[in-house]
Amino acid sequence: MLGYWVFDGCYNLVPSNIGVSYDSDGDQVDPTSHIVAYLRTQQRIAELETMLAEGDAENSALTTENAALATEVTILTTDNAAFTTEVTTLTTENAALKIANAPPAHTDDFISTIDFKRHFVEFVHIEMLLVLREVCKGWNDVVIERIDRSVESGAMIVHGRKGVNDVVCRSSGRVERKELVMQAIFLRNLVQIGENACDMAVNIVVAEIPEGIGCINRAAFYKCHSLTMASFSTTLTSIGEAAFANCSSLVNVDLLHTSLQELGNEAFAHC
Repeated sequence: MLGYWVFDGCYNLVPSNIGVSYDSDGDQVDPTSHIVAYLRTQQRIAELETMLAEGDAENSALTTENAALATEVTILTTDNAAFTTEVTTLTTENAALKIANAPPAHTDDFISTIDFKRHFVEFVHIEMLLVLREVCKGWNDVVIERIDRSVESGAMIVHGRKGVNDVVCRSSGRVERKELVMQAIFLRNLVQIGENACDMAVNIVVAEIPEGIGCINRAAFYKCHSLTMASFSTTLTSIGEAAFANCSSLVNVDLLHTSLQELGNEAFAHC
């Protein structure tokens, strides 16, 4: 018979060598079953206490790690807030730049303004402007302004209409003081240069007759005393009477490449 608490505190001891007895019926009886159960309970308690201690250590490590993660999250949150603020600032600045650099909302409205028209006519040949004026009356004023400036600088614009030329100057359609004219601009819609078109324009130095003109009519360049050179188109077929008479500075005339069929009386007299 074993007394109580025989193996008290022996947590790792397994009493596998304790004898076994039998009852009166011959059945096997373990007289130490309550001791074994007690020892196993103590052993289990020890194991649980060890596991608990390990769990506490692991929890402590996790708590420390969580604290570090929480600190990192706080830093990242602060950085993200700063980044969000910076993005907001850049977005605002970008929107302001887009507004500042945006083209006019209605380009057609700008094109219709007088400022655009006055800027545009400075870069377009006068003959195109005259056509534009005919097509769109809204351009008339700025085209006339351009013609006025050309005339003031010594230019005369000659354009054709129904085969007969007109001399365009200011809004009156006439040149009043040809002695001030320094340059004659012949437009491509001309088929002939009419009578006295540029006569007495004593300051014209060069006359360039464009392609398409077939006839230079009577006295067209009469008494253009400063005229030193005249170039003729291949389409030219007729030069009228006294067309270049008294052009005292004209020393060279080349008609070989023209289609000339008629040369009027005194066409180049006193050159």
